[in-house]
Amino acid sequence: MIDGPTIVALALAYLLVCWVVFVALPPLRIARQHCPRCGHRFGHAVARARARYYERLYGPGTTVRGGPHRYGGATVVTCENCSAEFVCNKLGGLIETFTRKSRSP
Repeated sequence: MIDGPTIVALALAYLLVCWVVFVALPPLRIARQHCPRCGHRFGHAVARARARYYERLYGPGTTVRGGPHRYGGATVVTCENCSAEFVCNKLGGLIETFTRKSRSP
């Protein structure tokens, strides 16, 4: 049987691992990526200045429910060297080049 302090310690360890994977690592992973267009490394400043995908696409304060799964939690980063914009998923991997889609009335 597992006692109370062991359960608390396991729960805290689980929360710490989740925090590291979903909060701390994505900006570091984005900073290590190289721009597909010019080959320049994004760096920590770009990783900290990223914008949420749907806010960049539709304006500040926009929340979209549903949509393609790959854009859930996605962010947009801008290369400091060539000013190209790229979409990164919630874990920090590059998805595609950011392009503004036309709005239908």
